[in-house]
Amino acid sequence: MVTIDSHVVVKYMNEPFVTIPQYLIVDGSAGQKYLKMRASSLPIVQLLTGAKNPARASLTFYQPFQKLVEKRNEAMDRHAAGDEDQGDMADLFENHDEEGQGRSKRRRLQNLPETVNIYVGNAIVPCLIPQEGKRPKAADLAVPLDSNTIAAIIDHVRASAQDLEMHMKQPRKKTASFASATFGLHSKHLAMAGVPEKVVQEVEAMMGSTAPVNSKVDQIVQLLRTHGLAHDQVLLPSQILVHPENRGRSMVSYFDVWSKGSQMCSVGFQPKLLDGQTICTQMATAETKRLAQVQANRQLVTEAKGHLAPVSGQE
Repeated sequence: MVTIDSHVVVKYMNEPFVTIPQYLIVDGSAGQKYLKMRASSLPIVQLLTGAKNPARASLTFYQPFQKLVEKRNEAMDRHAAGDEDQGDMADLFENHDEEGQGRSKRRRLQNLPETVNIYVGNAIVPCLIPQEGKRPKAADLAVPLDSNTIAAIIDHVRASAQDLEMHMKQPRKKTASFASATFGLHSKHLAMAGVPEKVVQEVEAMMGSTAPVNSKVDQIVQLLRTHGLAHDQVLLPSQILVHPENRGRSMVSYFDVWSKGSQMCSVGFQPKLLDGQTICTQMATAETKRLAQVQANRQLVTEAKGHLAPVSGQE
C-alpha cells in the first residue's frame, strides 16, 4: 500500500516555517485554496503570533482576532439584508422591526455568496462562507491561501505587541461545568500520557466542535501525527465479536471495537483466563438470519481495511 500525503508550509519574514495540517486547507469552487484560521489550532497560533511554543495556544478570546470574525459575520448580515454595498452606513438606520428582520436573516443566510469581503488594514480580504451547515457564523474564518492576505492578517493580529503578549500569558479561561465534565476525563488521560498542554487544548477544541464524530476522530489523529504522538499500525485480531440483533441497528465499528473491548474488561471480563485463539461469538440459529449477519459482517470487515479479521459464520 502506498500512502501519499502533502502539507502546506507558511513562512512569515525571517520566522521559522509553520506546517499547516491538510484539514485546515479547503478548496473554493474556482480552485482557489483557502486557509482556515482556526483560533484554537496550534499551527495557526504559531503563524499569527510568531511564538514557537506558546504558553496559551489559542486566540479565541483575543480581541483583534475576534474582530476579524465579527467583520465577516457583519458582512454576511449585510448580504442577508440586501444592502451589502452600503457597508457601515447601514448601521445609521435603526427604525426597523428587529424581530421580523431576524427571521428574514435566518432564512436568507442559507443563500449567501461563496465569499464576502472584509477590510483588514488597507487590504480587501475575501472570506469563504461554508455552503453546508446551519450556523455559518460559527464556522472558522477562512481566507485565501495567499501571501499578501496572510501577511495582512498577521500584521493585524500583531498590531499591539504588548496586548498580544499579555493575552498569550493569561491563563486559559475555564469552560462551563458541563463541558469540563464531558471533556475533562479525556484531557486528563492525554496529560497523563505526557502530551503537551497546548495539544490537549487543541484536542478539547476539536472535541467540542460541531463536526461529525468521524471527522473529529480524523482531525485529532492527524493532529497527534503532526506532533509525533500517533503512528499508523495495522493490528490483526484472530476473530471479531458479533451481536445477533445489532443493538441500536448499528454494526460493530472498527473505530470503537477496541473501546468496546475495554468496556468488557471493566465489568469483569478477564482476558488472561483465555488462550490466544479463544473467541466469543453470538449469532442467530436460524439459517436465513445467520447468513444475513455473516454478510453484514463481511461488508464491515472489507470497510475496515485490515483492522478487523475475517468472519466466516462457522466460528
